[in-house]
Amino acid sequence: MTSSYLTSAVFAAGLVIAPSAFAAKITSFDPPNSDDTYAVAINNSGAVAGFFDILDGNRNAFARAVDGTITVFDPKKSYRTWAVGINDAGTIAGYFDVHGGAHAPYHDLQHGFVRTSNGRITSFDPPGCNYTEIGGINRNGDVAGDSVDKKKTWMTHGFLRTADGRIRVFDPAGSISTNAYALNSYHVVTGIYEDHQTMIHGFVRDARGEITSFDASGAIATEPDAINDAGLIAGVYYISNSEDHAFLRSADGTISTVDPPGSTFVQVWGINDRGAIVGDYWPSRGPSWGFIRSPDGHFTTFSPKRAYGTDVYAINNHGEAVGFYEGGFQHGFVRSR
Repeated sequence: MTSSYLTSAVFAAGLVIAPSAFAAKITSFDPPNSDDTYAVAINNSGAVAGFFDILDGNRNAFARAVDGTITVFDPKKSYRTWAVGINDAGTIAGYFDVHGGAHAPYHDLQHGFVRTSNGRITSFDPPGCNYTEIGGINRNGDVAGDSVDKKKTWMTHGFLRTADGRIRVFDPAGSISTNAYALNSYHVVTGIYEDHQTMIHGFVRDARGEITSFDASGAIATEPDAINDAGLIAGVYYISNSEDHAFLRSADGTISTVDPPGSTFVQVWGINDRGAIVGDYWPSRGPSWGFIRSPDGHFTTFSPKRAYGTDVYAINNHGEAVGFYEGGFQHGFVRSR
């Protein structure tokens, strides 16, 4: 099914919310037997990765080829699988749940995995850890994420796993919990950590392992969610429990607020190597809309036809974006230029 939805042009605060590009096309899709579909990653060829839920309560991963063919897969013993990243080689990264956790707070175990384009799946955990989540994968096949250690402290640590399988565990100074959300092709990792005062800070870890903490001005919590190969970081920061803003952090550390005009709440999920940012926002009334912020600061907003709430999770270097929308159930979509 294909559909497109045009918004009216709005001019505010010197920024433009443009119509959602007359040539743009939104193609929605669902794997067989899916109740809810979540498309969350796209590579530069247009291949998509994500996951979907079915009635029996299980969650399965999928890969969608450029021609629309969908392949469903799961690591052995998994009953819930999340595929969260795909690179240009077709390697997919994610994590999965298995039964067997005998100790609180996790009654099941969770492991990371990488799946090559020929379907070979390798599962892993950082040393001394057994509850692993993956943030992303880069073009080299390196993966970043976080994992809970087996000690009774249940601390969460960040890690970088290179394509050869070596894993480096790290934490910013003063961290009691670290989450690594994204990495670029140069082993630069970004994410969040919580300090002893339960404040949430952003961090960036460079290829040498040096970690820089940062916060947006006036923020009570700063959450970087995406990074590109130029070192630009996109995310959100909170100035109260009910108010947040989108930000863009340049490689020199400068942080700029980049809210879609008219937004009352915003989420940022992805950035491509050209500097285009994607996410979703809520206006003063009605459901969420997806947005693309171009490198020059122009916003394009869109929502699939008959959608009631849209989330945009990733954008490739050709401007193709993926996400999901509420239409009775959650459906995946690809938005082409």
